[in-house]
Amino acid sequence: MSSPNVGRITQVIGSTLDAQFSEDSMPALYNALSVQVERTVLGVLNWSLHNSGQDCGAVERVYVVGYIAGRLVELLSLAASRIQVARNATKKNQAGIGPLATPMQLGIVEEHVADALNKGARLVCGGKRTGYGLFYEATVLDACTHEMRVVA
Repeated sequence: MSSPNVGRITQVIGSTLDAQFSEDSMPALYNALSVQVERTVLGVLNWSLHNSGQDCGAVERVYVVGYIAGRLVELLSLAASRIQVARNATKKNQAGIGPLATPMQLGIVEEHVADALNKGARLVCGGKRTGYGLFYEATVLDACTHEMRVVA
C-alpha cells in the first residue's frame, strides 16, 4: 500500500513522461522500454526543482530500472550541474533555482546528503552550499537505499 503522496507524485510524473506508474507500489518505472530518457530527465528536473524543491508535490526520489539507469543518471547530472545557482550577491538574479527557505531547512538538506554519502550513496553532482545565503547546488545522488534519510 502506498502513501497518498506517492500516488499524487506518480500521477504528475506519469502524465508528463513516457512511463507508466502504479499507485499500488513504490514509484517505479514500468514498461520502461518505451521511456524517452532525455524527456524523462527534463520531467524529473522540472518536478524535482519545482519551487526549488520546496513544493509538497515536488519529486524527492526517482526509481529507475537498471538498463536505463546509467544513461538517465548521466543526463540528469549533466543537466543539474548546468543549473545556475547564486554564489554571490551580484549573481543572485541569474540563479536558475532559488535558495532554501530557512537555515533549518538548509541544515536538513546537508544532514541528509551527508548521511547518504556515509551510507554508500554516490554523489554525482552538487552536494554543497554555494557560500551565498541559503543557496545549495542542485544535487544528484545515485545508489541510495531505504536506510538513508534522504530516501526514508
